[in-house]
Parts: sequence; C-alpha cells; structure tokens
Amino acid sequence: MRINLIGQRNSSGIGNHFGSFATALASLDLVGSCVHELDFQDPNAIISAAQNSTDQDVTISFVGLNIHDLFQGLRIQWVVFESTRIPVDVLRSADLADVVWVPSAWGRDVLIANGIDAGKIDVVHEGVDHDRFHPYGRVSESRPFRFLVVGKYEIRKSYPEIFSAFAAEFGNNPAVELVMKSDYFRDGNIKAQQMIADLRSHAFENWRLNWGYVDLATIADMYRTADVFLSAPRGEAWGLPIIEAAASGLPIISTMYSGQAEFLQPVQTSVISVDYDMGAVDCPEYQGYYPFPDSNWGEWAVPKIDSIRHSMRFAYENHQNLAPIALANSAVIRREFGWNASADQAVEALESRGINLG
Repeated sequence: MRINLIGQRNSSGIGNHFGSFATALASLDLVGSCVHELDFQDPNAIISAAQNSTDQDVTISFVGLNIHDLFQGLRIQWVVFESTRIPVDVLRSADLADVVWVPSAWGRDVLIANGIDAGKIDVVHEGVDHDRFHPYGRVSESRPFRFLVVGKYEIRKSYPEIFSAFAAEFGNNPAVELVMKSDYFRDGNIKAQQMIADLRSHAFENWRLNWGYVDLATIADMYRTADVFLSAPRGEAWGLPIIEAAASGLPIISTMYSGQAEFLQPVQTSVISVDYDMGAVDCPEYQGYYPFPDSNWGEWAVPKIDSIRHSMRFAYENHQNLAPIALANSAVIRREFGWNASADQAVEALESRGINLG
C-alpha cells in the first residue's frame, strides 16, 4: 500500500503543517516506508500516482483537490478554516472526500454545522516542533518587560485591538515593550507600511517590529527572550505561533475560541483568556479570498479591547507566579501536541477506519 500526502513544504502555515506531519509520519516504523509526498503544483506526479493507485492505498490531501475522481482507495481531505462558514471550495473538497480530517473539536462542530456528515469526520491534531520550540536556554538580560506578537498583519489577528489596548495600558512606559514579528504573503512592502502607520497612529513608541521572513531558529529565540505571548485572534484553524509560544514556556494571552482552544484548554492555568463577542467576518481581504455568492462569510470572535488591556496588566503584575506554571505547561504541550503525537493520532484514525497497517 501507499500513503500519498498531497501538499507542499514551504514557509506558510499549511506548508509547515504538511512538511512537519509528513516527516513525523515517515519516521514511524509501521508506515514510514509507505509514505509518498506529492507536490500539489506538480500535476504530472499527481496524475502518475493516481493512475498507479490501488484500493489498498490511502491518499491525504492538504489542499482543495478533487482526489475522489483521481485516486483509488481511502481518500482523506484535511481541511482548515477560520470562521463559522466554510469557503465554497473547501466545503466541496470535504464533501467529495471519503473521510475529512480537521485539527480540532471546534473544527468538527463547524463542519457539521456546514452540512458535512459527522460520521466521516475525524479530529487529527496539528502539532508543534518540540525539538525547536522549548523553554531551555533562556537568557537573563536587563531589558523592559516584553509582550510578543507573532502573526500576519491582517484583521483576523486583531492588531488594531492589540495596539489600542497596549497604547491605553502601557503606551510609552519604558519598563514595557511590544515586540512583533509579522509579514504578509502579498504586497509585503505596502502591508509593512500600513502596519507601521497603524502603530504610529496610536502614539506610543515602545514597540519594535520584525517584518518579513525570519528563519525558525530566530523565531524560537524570540519566544525565549519574551515574557508573555500576546494574541487575540478572531479565528484560527490551529494557531501555530500560539502553540510554539506555549511550547516555549510563555504565559499566553488569547481568545479561547476556535482551533487554539484545543491545545490551550489542557494548559489553561497559564492562559489568560480574552473576552469577545461573535461578529460578522469583517475583513475585505478575507472576503476576497473566499467569495460567497450571498455575501455571508459567517462569524468569528471579535476581542474586547478592555479585556486585552486587563489581560496584559494581569500578566505584567503576576508574571512571577505565571512563569513557573507556563514552564511546567510547556512540557504538556510538547508531549501531547508534538508532531509525533499527530502522526500517532493519524495512524489510530486510519486503523479505526479499517485500514490494515500491520
């Protein structure tokens, strides 16, 4: 048998997901020799693999391809999304698949609400690189208290609310700083200037922005030189920077809605939850990526600025108590949500579907 994985290794979130999971699955003695990666942008390789597929094969697609009409065997679509309404192309690929994998119980509930049969859905977590993202090697240094934000510059990440809250609570306080690692996959220079203008409009200067590509080793160091990870996403399929920060031993400020709740609930003793209201998807870029004929993009969590502000103050004043709890919780994250755990969970899901991997 073959286990075909269709995706692409790259620096995007889904590229990280594909590459990390593929490596972990291939490392398992039980199935490693069966794993074959297929680049979704190489149609000849996909057609060749499809023509040679058998009823014994398993094909797992990380992108919205109609694998049902191409491959024999069990066809699995691994889907990710960020709002209560699933984009048309994603929903179509899920509907056509034999089995749908989703990384969280929240994702499963949203799939069901969008009409996907509950019996064909399995929850298979994404993960974190526990060898790279860990709390060891933290350097004691004289510096301001550091809140760290990592994520694309977009409305979904709630940067306007974060900037407003920080300005109101700590603006120009030399004892506190806001450090950000951000980028965008399109019109990067324009988006960078927009982000800088947004920051300057809030009239505080105790911030530092790292824009554009940064290698993983540098990002890991950023986690280990921060005090608190600050995030208030409207919606996440999984929340890669959040789980990386948790694995690195940081107390987390976050909304507890959508995919990140899957791994934050077990370590909630070092998580400060941000209050939110459910609201309509309000991002023109998101709406452009996922057009709906009825102009209804569903809802996501809109964080409350005062709650972000109070969460930052609590984290700042209680850091001595939160830090050792977050350190202990990092071991839970690395043990239960490493990519090897994701691969194990995938094998269990396949066996539960009657796939003989022995």
